[in-house]
Amino acid sequence: MRFIINIIIGICVLAAFVSASASAQNKSTKSPSEIAREQSQAVVVIEALDERGSVLKQGSGFIVTPNGAIVSNLHVVRGAFSLRVKLPTGDIYKTTDLVDVDDAKDIAILKIKGFKLPVISLGDSDKAEVGDPIVVISSPEGLTNSLTTGVISGVRRLETHRVFQIT
Repeated sequence: MRFIINIIIGICVLAAFVSASASAQNKSTKSPSEIAREQSQAVVVIEALDERGSVLKQGSGFIVTPNGAIVSNLHVVRGAFSLRVKLPTGDIYKTTDLVDVDDAKDIAILKIKGFKLPVISLGDSDKAEVGDPIVVISSPEGLTNSLTTGVISGVRRLETHRVFQIT
């Protein structure tokens, strides 16, 4: 089941999903291109760096506050000496500021020193149902703002939380 968590959070499905589900909840369905246009500027590439500044690993994240709080996977940032966050605009931020982590959910919240940053629009994931459309915006292997579409094929309960299985 851990792969489901990594898929959902690791490639920012949550960011894109809540955008799609928020639209569905408002009864005004947006196209994948509209969601990408509105949300992709808040999806970032995160590089975990060693003491020499070499990249150890990389993953995706999404900005949740205009002053720089970012959600990503804990496995992406764990063990890093510092982090480099790349925005789609080309702006780059370095940080060592981990605000909070959740081992069970493989989530990390980090902070960059920014202001007026683009943020993801969050919806209510409790209203998500099997069959709802989903749009994935991620940066696999650093390929910024790759887009995939699908549906929620299952809502599963782990010991501490729910996860979404997607096609």
